[in-house]
Amino acid sequence: MPNQTDRRSASRYQLSYGLLLVSLVPCAILLAMGLAAGRREWVASGQLQAKLKPLRAAGLPLGNAALNQRFRDVASTEGTAAWSRISMLCNSFRWQTVDLLPIVGAQDLPAKIDPDAPWEEDEPVGKYLAAIKPILDLIHAAVDDPKPVWQPIEFRGIQTDLTPLQNARVISRILRLEAEHALFHRQADRALRAIDGLQANAAAYDWRLFLVGELVHLALYQMYLDTIGRSLSVDIWNQDQINSLMARLQAPYPVTQRWRECLATEQLMVIATLENNAAAIRPLAHLMGGGVAGRLPLWFTPQARLDLYNAYDELQSLANGGAEQLSRRARNWDRTFTQKAADDLSLQGLFLPATQQFSAALDRASGKRKMTHTALAIKYFNVKHERWPEKLDELVQIGLTQTDWTLREQGPLGYEINETDAEIFCYSAYQSEQQPSNPAVIQREPGVAYDTISIR
Repeated sequence: MPNQTDRRSASRYQLSYGLLLVSLVPCAILLAMGLAAGRREWVASGQLQAKLKPLRAAGLPLGNAALNQRFRDVASTEGTAAWSRISMLCNSFRWQTVDLLPIVGAQDLPAKIDPDAPWEEDEPVGKYLAAIKPILDLIHAAVDDPKPVWQPIEFRGIQTDLTPLQNARVISRILRLEAEHALFHRQADRALRAIDGLQANAAAYDWRLFLVGELVHLALYQMYLDTIGRSLSVDIWNQDQINSLMARLQAPYPVTQRWRECLATEQLMVIATLENNAAAIRPLAHLMGGGVAGRLPLWFTPQARLDLYNAYDELQSLANGGAEQLSRRARNWDRTFTQKAADDLSLQGLFLPATQQFSAALDRASGKRKMTHTALAIKYFNVKHERWPEKLDELVQIGLTQTDWTLREQGPLGYEINETDAEIFCYSAYQSEQQPSNPAVIQREPGVAYDTISIR
């Protein structure tokens, strides 16, 4: 019969053995989870490399080198010196009173251009434009340079300095002020020359590289369209000039092409940041909170990079269904992504662009082009037939179709004939707090804001 000491030893042995078994279970579970995670990352790494293999097989660079090569492939160096000089001069030629001017300063423009009414800023604007005439001459001399124009940019992923691109806005503001002043004085040739400059500036910086660049181009392009639209409030253009302006806006805005090109280059920029410039993310992480920086290594796992790469592929594929419902598809994708994202500070949360806002900006540019083109067609009809078209349907007589005056999400443009002019209008989705009773039918309603082009 075992003695007391033996029984205590056996009991301790059994307890130790039990504790060992209990501790081995979670260890085994953790080991299995680690092996599964490791296998997942190994598979993800292989899939990611398979996606990049065609680029490497074609001898194409990755990362910042890919961005640099793409830029050189789409841009011309012929006008680099001229447009660099223009940018430098436009952004340095300022004095205190410039801030009191419209467009280039903080002063508002009149609602319409009315040469028969006094314009308080006429004299100071004239003096400013006379002082910068050498700069305006440089711009007009560079109009015929091949576009877009290459600029010496050092690509560093998300830290790329895009100062030349941002400075392009100042050039367009100066040209728009020149056009405004010319229209006020009914100087058609001078106004058309300024409009040529606005078109050229938008084209010079149409780099099609990534979202920031595309948004700047859209802003420049819409300044160009706004100036043409405002010009129609002055009865200044002859039939040939109207026909020339219409021809510029004949082609539909390439929404799906822009979408794909922008997101493809955004994808390259992300690769550049993750593959070559990992340190560039750390300042961004610190801006978002101290806890983020410590988790950065997890974000560079093959699975995280593959998920991000696949997300860009999905976004580019949204254009496959055409431009008509792209905004709606982008909204649905964004909503689904937001619902699935368990952590706002994930790699995708940091890098994926504001696709919903981008699709809306493309829609606005497309709609504004249609609206401006239709306004020119109405003026062309008026000059040719010496009357306003009773309905937009009459524009088929000069080559337009219903698609030309129909917006994707609002339907046919609104059209009214007044005592002294005609107007086309659409619902201003970004300026009105009150919704129209029927968003698919454009009609005047109290309290609803509208974008309007007046034609005289």
